[in-house]
Amino acid sequence: MNRADLIDKIAETTGSYKYEVEKFVKAFEDVIIDSLRQGEKIHLHGFLDFTIKESEEKDYKNPKTGKESVLPATKKVKVSVSKKLNKMI
Repeated sequence: MNRADLIDKIAETTGSYKYEVEKFVKAFEDVIIDSLRQGEKIHLHGFLDFTIKESEEKDYKNPKTGKESVLPATKKVKVSVSKKLNKMI
């Protein structure tokens, strides 16, 4: 299911107009992104958890060339599925 399919399905289920649902989905995405940028954990009870995982800077060696380099520290979004959702599926 892609974003357009999701919007169609929600509009159909709720009886709302697609443009209203699209505004809601966009707002939901914006709130999630802004919260994660601020370092907040997002917990949707019984559904999903969104957190930021930070990796440290690492030294690595390219196996093809043998050149050593430094892999910079990064931040990644981690999504965890709740036990309740896992059991439903």
